[in-house]
Amino acid sequence: MIKGAPFITGQPIDNSGLLSRFLPPIPEGIATKWAADNLEASSYILDPFGTSPEFALELARAGYQVFITANNPIARFLLDLGAHPPNEDELRSALAELASSRVADERLEIHIQQLYRSTCSQCGQPVIAEAFIWDWEADAPYAKIYECSHCGESGEHSVVQSDIELARSFSASSLHRMRVLERITPPGDSERGNVEEAPSVYLPRAIYALVIMVNRLNSLLASPHNFGSDQSKRDKCLIALVLSALDRGNNLWSHPTGRLRPKQLSSSPNFKEENLWLTLEKAVESLASDREPVQFSVFPSTPSDGGGIILFEGPLRELSVDLSIPNSDQQIDFQAIATVIPRHNQAFWTLSALWAGWIWGGEAIGSFRSVLRRRRYDWSWHCGALNSAFSLIANLFPNGTHAFGLVAEAESSFLGASIIAADRAGFSLTGIALRVDSKLAQLYWDFVPGGQPPFQISVTQIVEEQQENLIVANGIKQLTKHGEPTPYIVIYADALSTIVENHFLARDGFLSPADEYSRIDQWIEDTLSFKNNFIRYGGGEKSPGKASLWHQDIDLPSSPRSDNVEIEVYQLMTQRRLDDVIHLDQSICDMFPGLLTPDFGLILSCLESYSDSASFTSRKFSLRTQDEPHRRNLELASVRLSLCDLGNRLEFSPHGENPIVWRDNEGRESLVFYVSSSAAIGNTIFNNAYPPEKSIIVLPGARANLVLRKLRTNVLFKHEIERGWRFLKFRHLRHLLESPSLSRENLDTLLALDPLTESPAQMRLL
Repeated sequence: MIKGAPFITGQPIDNSGLLSRFLPPIPEGIATKWAADNLEASSYILDPFGTSPEFALELARAGYQVFITANNPIARFLLDLGAHPPNEDELRSALAELASSRVADERLEIHIQQLYRSTCSQCGQPVIAEAFIWDWEADAPYAKIYECSHCGESGEHSVVQSDIELARSFSASSLHRMRVLERITPPGDSERGNVEEAPSVYLPRAIYALVIMVNRLNSLLASPHNFGSDQSKRDKCLIALVLSALDRGNNLWSHPTGRLRPKQLSSSPNFKEENLWLTLEKAVESLASDREPVQFSVFPSTPSDGGGIILFEGPLRELSVDLSIPNSDQQIDFQAIATVIPRHNQAFWTLSALWAGWIWGGEAIGSFRSVLRRRRYDWSWHCGALNSAFSLIANLFPNGTHAFGLVAEAESSFLGASIIAADRAGFSLTGIALRVDSKLAQLYWDFVPGGQPPFQISVTQIVEEQQENLIVANGIKQLTKHGEPTPYIVIYADALSTIVENHFLARDGFLSPADEYSRIDQWIEDTLSFKNNFIRYGGGEKSPGKASLWHQDIDLPSSPRSDNVEIEVYQLMTQRRLDDVIHLDQSICDMFPGLLTPDFGLILSCLESYSDSASFTSRKFSLRTQDEPHRRNLELASVRLSLCDLGNRLEFSPHGENPIVWRDNEGRESLVFYVSSSAAIGNTIFNNAYPPEKSIIVLPGARANLVLRKLRTNVLFKHEIERGWRFLKFRHLRHLLESPSLSRENLDTLLALDPLTESPAQMRLL
């Protein structure tokens, strides 16, 4: 049975590290929390994909032996660098050595800086530009960024003719580009045509600077260093610095906002050409680390004791052969699989092959060279590739082995490809958790080789309808639990769970994994549509993943999940057992497991509404004095008395306690007031017995942001509010009581003077 596992929250990470924009954004602490709950100390864990170096290093630091395969040479370097993190002094020494290397009779630092020489638009003095801004269709930059040391002028300015001429001077010759290509593949190599596209994302000036920089790097790597005692550490520092320039020097950096996570190898419409020497200087700070080193060995060597990394340098298929030989000395008793599922990324994979060849030569690319042959990837292909990997893994593990997989940047297609690929290889899904705003899914499997019955696609329409009806029924149950329109990916994941749990997948070679993915993906999309009475809010016909779903057969909800989350957050705050955001977030995820996992943004909005301080900066919070239960109870009673006094003053007849109904002289309801100390008002809104245009929610002003968030994220809630509901803040009620000009005639006008508006966190008044 597939259970809703509690989402493991982890802690936010610094995304400024080397090549971080290409690596999956995995919060710190998830790996070790899972391992601590499922494994004994010093267990052997296989990470078959090597997608996230930091994920494997976290497990190693916690005392586990992590066997990781990495066919990508750049990923191997990142893993090695993470296991032997350089400090700032080591990096500055390496940078100084690189800076003092010579280009003819000139220092490398000076030579590269002069490639970006310009003049100040204010005083006309020479300056070194920090960057130039380009339109990708132009043959010269249109703007420059600099800070003038003479007059202090700084910022972005238009280029002048000398800037244009300097930029164009590098495009006259393709000599340096040819040197790059020859470094990776010699003329006549069958892969030459596949390589030629990769350098196109670098401007000629960047190519020139990087060729010189890499040449100096190779010279330094071949010669003894003159500082410290660790040749290997010094070499890693040099390579890391140059690799940061190779990353920052391409045209994938959009301007001004930046394409944060590029997937395709194509220039941005507007991009920033950075001063590559300055990128080296900036890289020192982002690369420096004070972490302790991790034991690191290359298979067949293993760490002597305690936790560590065992790296297999090659593709997974070769590892499968090496470790499957009976009675081999290389046998390892793996206790589990833990990995980050790779997402296809043409940009990173192609650039990795380019960078590896550029730095270490074409032979360093090895079998990873195959990524150069493919220009486009789709999810069907990806499902097939993942299935091949999972099938190879299956040869290494006994029945019942636990597996834990993270799907970062999760979308329905990625999730479908991962679950279908693993299931077809004998990995039985036992648990799932999904946090939508983090775009992170956590998957739990048990390896059951041949343990699931084969299913052949039925030719009878009756069986197909029964299967679809079960998917629809489970989708309705999931929506009912949420009590509000739910992102498409959540109900898609629920449908996937239904399919694999009930063995609806084709097996025994009836369909290839790629074809099976296409069938299942289309089947789910067709099922979660209007033909089965599902309602889609947002998204387009070709982009259902951006929609939220609801179902016509569900009555209006009385208890939306967002309201329940707010209530639980408040309860935890009043109990004072927790005082930091991280632990409270985990506690809420434990209460709402699996596909019910609430967005972190919702939890943070609740904390901001009820606390004096709540942010990842302080990570601490405390309940606002005004929201102490006894204080709020007294205030609620005072607000009700104030509403009665105000009604009597306007010659209405107030009745009831909650709601308080103002009746006119003929006994008709004129206004209805619902007093609430929270924004958990779904039950009130959806079960109101009075006309919406006469109904008013009375609540603290501190709840405004939380109500507005619910209006943005819950379409049903928004539709009900727009039927005429109004809001009255406690503070505005006091103003009305004090207003000498208030009358029946101007009441509606005065009520509208203090509407719900977004306010900065922690800057709200009661």
